[in-house]
Amino acid sequence: MKFLVAAIWILDTLHLSCSERLVFAGEWMANGRSITNYGVTASLEYMVWSFPASLLVNVFVVCIVQCFFAYTIYCLCRPQVKWLVTAPIILLVVVHFGFALETAILMFLNLKFDTLTQIRFYAVLPALAIVALVEALITVSLCVLFYDSGSRSAFPR
Repeated sequence: MKFLVAAIWILDTLHLSCSERLVFAGEWMANGRSITNYGVTASLEYMVWSFPASLLVNVFVVCIVQCFFAYTIYCLCRPQVKWLVTAPIILLVVVHFGFALETAILMFLNLKFDTLTQIRFYAVLPALAIVALVEALITVSLCVLFYDSGSRSAFPR
């Protein structure tokens, strides 16, 4: 558990560093600062490397946390339904990681903002839809498990 917390802390610090490069330094574009290039539409074409790097680090954090919750659900489930409940969650986490990795790699290969509009239907939107589905599955599973275990505990519901 300590290792997991340390890994999330380090990855979150790295994500914050990449985000700071984008926001605080004002370098949304690769060819200059957004304030100094005010009104120059050509400066809005390119992004710096820290934008896809921030996305990639965030994907690692989300997948680690979702796998932790899948493990927690696995431990709380009855033996008959452990894999029936956790297998779809783990499978969807892996699929989400694949789509998000594809998005980040395509953004690294072409640092133009047009890349996002080109890949949004076959990489970005599936990744966002799957992560929302995984979060819903985790939430429903934990609510059902905690509700069922409440009848066996010493505390009232």
